[in-house]
Amino acid sequence: MTNSVEIVRFYVLILDHFREVHENLQEAHGSLASNSSKEIRSLRTQLERNAAVHVSEIKSLRSELHDTASVVHDLRQKLENARRAKSLAEEQRDKCMHDLDELKTQSSSTKADLERRLGREMERGENGGGARTVQRQVRQSNEHCLQ
Repeated sequence: MTNSVEIVRFYVLILDHFREVHENLQEAHGSLASNSSKEIRSLRTQLERNAAVHVSEIKSLRSELHDTASVVHDLRQKLENARRAKSLAEEQRDKCMHDLDELKTQSSSTKADLERRLGREMERGENGGGARTVQRQVRQSNEHCLQ
């Protein structure tokens, strides 16, 4: 029986050892679970903070994008207004050039008429008022052309 007693004692020792190992594993598991839980809570908190920061950055970027879009819209409007103003100025310039050409033609025609009249007056031999009047009109026409 001593062998049986020794075998039983051996099994009891092994059983005690397994219980101790089991208790140590449970403590380790509890500690790991607690640490994991703390780490998970910490990571979750950190993720929530990061998410809040990113949401804030996205809102800021959206605001900047909206402001930029407004500025681009305003610049496009100004460009369109400038194009219209340029077109109108070109039309006015063309009209003024046309009017100027007509005035030059009219002035040249008037000058030629006055010079013919002056020539006729000079041929008639009138030294008086008619020739002087025509000369004055020619001078005025020349001055008008120079302006």
